[in-house]
Amino acid sequence: MSWIKSLCVCAASLMIAGSVVAWAEPPTSQPAGHDQQPPMSGSSAKGTSGKWGFAPYNKLSYVTEEQKQKINDIHRKAMAERKAIEEKEEADIMAVLTDAQKSELEKMEAERKAKNAEKRAEQKKKSEDNDHEKDK
Repeated sequence: MSWIKSLCVCAASLMIAGSVVAWAEPPTSQPAGHDQQPPMSGSSAKGTSGKWGFAPYNKLSYVTEEQKQKINDIHRKAMAERKAIEEKEEADIMAVLTDAQKSELEKMEAERKAKNAEKRAEQKKKSEDNDHEKDK
């Protein structure tokens, strides 16, 4: 039974990876009505009036508002699918572990969180110390 779950997770991962690769491929031709690029001048030379999206797509020389919206929608959908797969993976793994292993895992997670909180406190203190030095 568990090999079926593993097979399903692998198949879903491959489908998502394939979708990402397919969307990353540059189009071989321009869509109808897009034979010419709009004139580039001033702040519109980048095709945007501010920052948007994520690399590498936000570094393209020109992206229409419609393309930006579609890219962002695709990215949000892919992120949600990845999150669902990761949650299912964790649930499936937790189902395999013994109570002792789950307890050990919880302890490791608590230690990791404590260490991260300590690092954040140190960084905050350094930042405050730097601010006090600047004020002098």
